[in-house]
Amino acid sequence: MSKKKHFRISLLSMLLVILLASCNMPSAQQAATQNPEERQTSVAQTVTANAENGQDPIPTDTPEPEATTETLPSETPTPEPTNTPIPTNTLTPTNTPVPCNRAKFITDVTIPDGTILLPGETFVKTWRLQNTGSCSWSSGYDIIFSSGDAMSAPSAVQLTTDIIPPGGTVDVSVTLVAPASTGTYKGNWRLRDAADQVFGIVSTGEFWVEIEVVNPTSTPTNTPVPTDTPDPRPDLQINLFELTPSTPIQGVPVNVKIQVYNYGNSAAGPFRVEWYGGVNFSTASCSWDIASLAAHGGRVLNCTFTYTSWYGSIDTEAYADVNYTVDESNESNNNSVMTISVDKP
Repeated sequence: MSKKKHFRISLLSMLLVILLASCNMPSAQQAATQNPEERQTSVAQTVTANAENGQDPIPTDTPEPEATTETLPSETPTPEPTNTPIPTNTLTPTNTPVPCNRAKFITDVTIPDGTILLPGETFVKTWRLQNTGSCSWSSGYDIIFSSGDAMSAPSAVQLTTDIIPPGGTVDVSVTLVAPASTGTYKGNWRLRDAADQVFGIVSTGEFWVEIEVVNPTSTPTNTPVPTDTPDPRPDLQINLFELTPSTPIQGVPVNVKIQVYNYGNSAAGPFRVEWYGGVNFSTASCSWDIASLAAHGGRVLNCTFTYTSWYGSIDTEAYADVNYTVDESNESNNNSVMTISVDKP
């Protein structure tokens, strides 16, 4: 075959293939109106035709998968830790052991605090004590002078000749002498067991005697009683009467100090002592009930009073045995009057 003839055949074959391919392609309008399934079918047919003619298939667009929203897991809140209360230990009460030696002061049997005595006067002081320890008191126990004013006291006095069990009481006495000089005196005492162990009130506390020594005042001259026997009756007098400050101030408390003394030869009592801030006051400004006052013994009495008015001059009075309950050898010396002034504030 000649070259010209071969060339013509090849050219016709190519034109035929192009013509066939153009017949199978859809128009633009068809492509626009086809639904997705028809378009996929057309593509598949074209691929098949190309494959049968030895041509590679025309690639098609693979539809992208629709985006899906991934739901993230929500955070579970972490619970905050709580404080677990720590259990507390309940204290078990324990019994405090009672010491072997311990005492309690009960009362002054004689010579209460503030008793007035004359210089050099001998007196007997008696205390009532209670055994509050766990050991009994025996004849080997003493009371001993501890501190203060001895007033001619011995260094030790036997507490008892009996057995004083726990809870029991005992009266113990000591003979003393009032000092020669006037003033207030106080002597402190403690206890000592048979083993020389010193103890006191509650634990180491002291009990004491306290007196006031005053000079005797001159007794008014009385008509002598025609008898050789001294009058046995008591005789009460106010022998000291003081205000502090000596000139009170209206509205400011003033301290009143009174001493009542029994100059007679027998005990006096009971009786009442009163003080009037003014002799014309309708009621007493201070009062004291005295159960008993020994012969040649006295008491110091104190109170506080406030004047509600000022006075250029006013008489104030202290009176012993205001109700005349005591049969005295002299009933005319029971009061004491003092003239004072009360300043304005």
